[in-house]
Amino acid sequence: MWVWVYLVLFVSSGCASLVITKKAIGWAGRWGFLDRPGERKIHSTTRPRLGGIGICGGVFISA
Repeated sequence: MWVWVYLVLFVSSGCASLVITKKAIGWAGRWGFLDRPGERKIHSTTRPRLGGIGICGGVFISA
């Protein structure tokens, strides 16, 4: 029985993380929280910097 509880928590955490991460990426572009390429960077395009908020948000919602 506890397996189902853990499975539901795991799936809900994953779904919440996906939704919040997509929102956070949009917010990063709108608010200017972007990592621009430079000499010491390996990426060649601008990347958002708020993706970790979505992961933390998903964990906190499921806890």
